[in-house]
Amino acid sequence: MATLWRFESSSGHQLEYRALRKEKVLALGPYPERTLADARDLRDEARKRVRDGGDPSAERKLEGASSRSVLATQAKSFQSTPGSVALIDG
Repeated sequence: MATLWRFESSSGHQLEYRALRKEKVLALGPYPERTLADARDLRDEARKRVRDGGDPSAERKLEGASSRSVLATQAKSFQSTPGSVALIDG
């Protein structure tokens, strides 16, 4: 596993790693919103997950998909409630 830090204004902090024989890049956050110390902590956590056989990028995608499905379920239950009114900011 190789760790590559790029300090470019467009990319921020990134971790390059290999999982399932594929090279992957995990974005750790844009600089300067994500401090170097925070990015290093995230890097260490991701490296532990890779070492244990996990894939941090795939895990992040699954977390996003599950939160979107929860929001969709809540929206459907709200729409099916009689007398519900949707508020739209605009």
